[in-house]
Amino acid sequence: MRALTPLQNETLALINQGKVYQQKFGYGAWRIQGANPTVVGKLISMGVAEWDRDCKSFVRIDCVLTDAGRSTRQTGDRDAS
Repeated sequence: MRALTPLQNETLALINQGKVYQQKFGYGAWRIQGANPTVVGKLISMGVAEWDRDCKSFVRIDCVLTDAGRSTRQTGDRDAS
């Protein structure tokens, strides 16, 4: 996998903290909250994050790290906090 940008690393940290999710705002109107939607989409397409398949909520779906995302966070691509 290629190196992540600073914004992608920051977004991974937010996902790891549970701050990124999809929120339903009406019939068929889902919005990504907590981080830049474009960056979240890129991380999902890279396979380091995904939408929680076990979510039981009808109005909110959390974004979670995949195994690849967790290993990326553990191998040095860490946030500054």
